[in-house]
Amino acid sequence: MKVVYNWLKDFVDVAATPQELASRLALSGTNIAGVENSPYGHVIDAEVSSNRPDCLGHYGIAREVGAIYKLPLKHVAPKPQEAAAKASDAVKVEIQSPELCGRFTARVIRNVKIQPSPKWLKDRLEASGVASIGNVVDISNYVMLELGHPLSNLAHLGNIAYRTGSKIHWNAEKEAIINDSAADKWVGTHYRAPWKLDYLRRS
Repeated sequence: MKVVYNWLKDFVDVAATPQELASRLALSGTNIAGVENSPYGHVIDAEVSSNRPDCLGHYGIAREVGAIYKLPLKHVAPKPQEAAAKASDAVKVEIQSPELCGRFTARVIRNVKIQPSPKWLKDRLEASGVASIGNVVDISNYVMLELGHPLSNLAHLGNIAYRTGSKIHWNAEKEAIINDSAADKWVGTHYRAPWKLDYLRRS
């Protein structure tokens, strides 16, 4: 995982240099491969082990840094403007295999204009090793890299479901079926790989 030093400082006011910070993280149990001085600033190459999912994303690493240096963590508290219309009026979610998927949420965002992302967002993605594609895909990847919560394919699936006005089904084959119509069924396959775009295929 590439940790962008300047991005990390959005959440914790650490004064240590990137090299010192990498050393302290290594002493606390995070495997560090090195520190790169990229065109976007210093980037720490960290390996998050499977027993530390709390350290996924920049926010997770910032929490660890705060614990190391005894610094307060700046909490993320997004407050999106809510509309009167309910998401359930546009898309419905049905979990067919609750033993594999305990929770699946959907949010409808209207009046989105597809366009290039702002430069600051492109720079952070590229510093993290992720190519910029467009604002909708980029913001999904950005949230994943920041909070450690993948949602890129869910955003795309929700978009298609909103247009077709049908249900999202999550089944045992790890497929999210968008439209039940036999004439026009879309299936999105979820790969679980970080920041790789999931594909949609017509079946």
